[in-house]
Amino acid sequence: EGVKVSEQTQVAQVLRALTSTSPVQLSWRRVRPYLLAHAVHQHSEVDEGGLAAVRVEGFLRGGPLSADRLVHFPGQGAVSIASISSAQDPCPLRPRRGPAAAEASLLSSPTA
Repeated sequence: EGVKVSEQTQVAQVLRALTSTSPVQLSWRRVRPYLLAHAVHQHSEVDEGGLAAVRVEGFLRGGPLSADRLVHFPGQGAVSIASISSAQDPCPLRPRRGPAAAEASLLSSPTA
């Protein structure tokens, strides 16, 4: 079934409105840290309590993340962080050279 002429102008107006509006910035994204996970690796066997050490790789966004805080994994609950490290970006937009291009560096570890 085709679109009537009067409906075509309405469709064009809706499409124009959708393409000219910009998305609203979510306030929590500026303040709270969140990770866009790229990969998850299990580093230990699961113990009797059902726990295992995992390494999560990805891109940290938002505010700063401290290893003293708990992190929430959807569907799993809150877990503690052993350490936070910085590594080279596997797909840099502008490749860095020199000391700034270090392999990996420890950014945060829990305080006792």
